[in-house]
Amino acid sequence: MIRSLNTGVLGIRQFQTSLDAIGNNLANVNTVGYKSARVDFSDTLAQTLRAPTPDSGGGTGVAGMQVGNGVTVTAIKNEFTQGAVKQTGVRTDLAIAGEGYFLVKDATTNQLFASRAGDFRIDKNGFLVTNGGHRVQGKHQLAPAYSDSEKSAVGDIAINVGKYIADISGVTINTGTEVLTKAAHGYNTGSQVKFDSTVPTASPAITTSSVLFVRKIDDDTFSLHDTASNAAAGTNPTNFTTAAGSFTLSGGATISSYSIGADGKLNMLLTDGTQYVRAQVLLQDFRNPQALLKEGSNLYSNLATAGAMGIVSDSVSDTDLLAGAKAPGSTGLGRIEGGALELSNVDMAREFSNMITTQRAFQANARVISTSDEILQEMMQIKR
Repeated sequence: MIRSLNTGVLGIRQFQTSLDAIGNNLANVNTVGYKSARVDFSDTLAQTLRAPTPDSGGGTGVAGMQVGNGVTVTAIKNEFTQGAVKQTGVRTDLAIAGEGYFLVKDATTNQLFASRAGDFRIDKNGFLVTNGGHRVQGKHQLAPAYSDSEKSAVGDIAINVGKYIADISGVTINTGTEVLTKAAHGYNTGSQVKFDSTVPTASPAITTSSVLFVRKIDDDTFSLHDTASNAAAGTNPTNFTTAAGSFTLSGGATISSYSIGADGKLNMLLTDGTQYVRAQVLLQDFRNPQALLKEGSNLYSNLATAGAMGIVSDSVSDTDLLAGAKAPGSTGLGRIEGGALELSNVDMAREFSNMITTQRAFQANARVISTSDEILQEMMQIKR
């Protein structure tokens, strides 16, 4: 009788865990990128009252007898199925259609996390970040002005102009004709530039923050103007009064618009018509996603234990995880949908069905306890 009481109590405790998981699923039905949890049960070690004996030529063996001791929770598994994708129209919202996880880093601790939630935003420094301030990782220096080694580097992605055009040094100025000379300067009419630390004297005065417009004369010469219309017409060139020596020019355009493509590339359009790829969001996938640990704020930790894609070493660092990240749409990874979010994969109908069956199981175990108590009470009254 005591065994049935303990079994009923154990059942109530385990089904309470199931109700907790169901309640958490329903609470997160509108959480971006949330993955529902499922509770798995198994029976506990049974007590053997009689061991079975084998059959023999002269007779039949005796069947064994065992009494179970209840139920236990063996696992609470996350179901990493695809959630519905909802269009939002917000350029920094990203959804993964298929396999893979975003990699985001805590800028304070440098700890790396994985996430399916793409409700990103831009902070004041231009970085693409989660709502909790974690910076999205990827190839962050893809503009033509960067070297090959810089283009392959993985780090914090920033949505800003960046180094989209190489600095041009050794520029000389003829103050009589207002013509600037630099062999194979590479500018086109309408390109926007600024002077570096050394600024020539001009009228009106200019500074390192002054944006000037190029008018291309030929491949080696050009003039500078205060407006795009003057540059196009070749009128009112900047009047340089003192310009001894040589100078360095850098890009001066600002962002006109940008978009993030299905391959994760951040495509920039600048005010001077320049178009280039600023960065690329990368994804990572895991062979054993059940090893990922939920950290709240739609983040997962324990990435090394989960078996990152393309990494077989038992000793995995965050640097290895970043180096192994791949472009969306490659090596079995899903593609990026810009201006969209992946919703929770919680099935409300299924969760309510599970809640009803769990409730009935809870009630049945409670009835086992009350019945056992009534029998114990009858046994106590026999003495009277």
